[in-house]
Amino acid sequence: MTAEWTGKSTGVVIAGLTGSALGAGPVIFYTLPLLMRPITTEFHWGLADFSIVQGISSITVAVTSPFLGYLTDRWGARAIMLPGILAFGIVNFLLSLLNGSLTELYIFWFFIGLSAAFVGPVAYSKLISAWFFRHRGLALGISLGVGGGIGGALMPLVIGPIIFAHGWRAAYWTLSGAIIVISLPVAYFLLYEPEGWRSREKAALPTDAMGMTAAEARKTRNFWLLTIAQFIGAITLLGVLAHSVNLLTVRGFTPQIGIAVLSAAGLTSIVGRIVSGYFLDRIDSPRVSLIFFLAPLIATLLLQYGSTPPVIILGGIVLGIGLGAEGEIVSYFISRYFGLRALAEIYSYTYGIFVIGAGVGPFVFGASYDANHSYTPILTICQIGMAISVILMASLGRYTFPAVRDTETAGHAPATSQVAQPAALE
Repeated sequence: MTAEWTGKSTGVVIAGLTGSALGAGPVIFYTLPLLMRPITTEFHWGLADFSIVQGISSITVAVTSPFLGYLTDRWGARAIMLPGILAFGIVNFLLSLLNGSLTELYIFWFFIGLSAAFVGPVAYSKLISAWFFRHRGLALGISLGVGGGIGGALMPLVIGPIIFAHGWRAAYWTLSGAIIVISLPVAYFLLYEPEGWRSREKAALPTDAMGMTAAEARKTRNFWLLTIAQFIGAITLLGVLAHSVNLLTVRGFTPQIGIAVLSAAGLTSIVGRIVSGYFLDRIDSPRVSLIFFLAPLIATLLLQYGSTPPVIILGGIVLGIGLGAEGEIVSYFISRYFGLRALAEIYSYTYGIFVIGAGVGPFVFGASYDANHSYTPILTICQIGMAISVILMASLGRYTFPAVRDTETAGHAPATSQVAQPAALE
């Protein structure tokens, strides 16, 4: 049997790592906290006026993702990803041309959402899950997790000084150039599906390609537990992240401390993703996710009540552990609960709900601050929501398609008797 970590499969992981580092997550969520104050100050906009852009892009992603997931399952990831990466780079450049019109801002962010749907984790998750069986959790953690963590760590360190020295427009020029010059060529040369994957899927052989349809998945309890937990987590986690710099500035800390918190979160998200992937591959239980959903709750308490820079930066470190694992855990769980037959389409629904929450969170935080001149009320609500998401994840049932520990390769599937069947839909 052939080892899973071949030249081609490793190339796909590298392409996913690069694409995630320069993808929608780091480019949007780790730069907006730095860009929010300079842009709103120049154009005299309120925080809620600006924060709504994440809502616009997120709704666009949510509406578009299921269709793109359907196409990915049928056309392949490459046909979806390459034009999407190019479009994402171009639209980031267009943001540097803002002239003070909120209408123009919202139109540009609609196109950010449209292009971000093409470069999100849906297609990467499908590809990596097709290449890997035994080491799927680790491969997803490295590709989507480490890549996102590297991007999250570097964005504040690179974009922050550019904004201070050359202005926010130069930041968008830099982002656009990096996406087109780095991410696009890497995807072009390394992004490929495994040979025979589509023929196995069409033949509906009893392999790792088997699984539920999206309609069957939506009828299960586990689908809705995952979806609701991820929605609540997105609102709270991304709301805190988007306003982290302003939150700390209001509390009397310098912007440099805010940048340090963002970088710390990005760096530790790498650790969270690798560790979560490692344990997902070795423990056939969804309970392994609980610590990673609990971490953001602890982090918000540290950011809200911490009184010294070390404690505040510790909050960023703990926040990164949650940021680093939540998305990849849900992707892995979908492959284990629903199989690979329609993974991209199923994941596109949960991812769409996630990005809606990611868009709602920053707007709600901004509106709450504009109304109360304090983050305390929204942080309290946020902490209650995080506790609810932990309870929902603890309520998940057993895997429907558990890993087989003696399976050495992707493409060498377990016998039908070794895999729990889709009939277990409780």
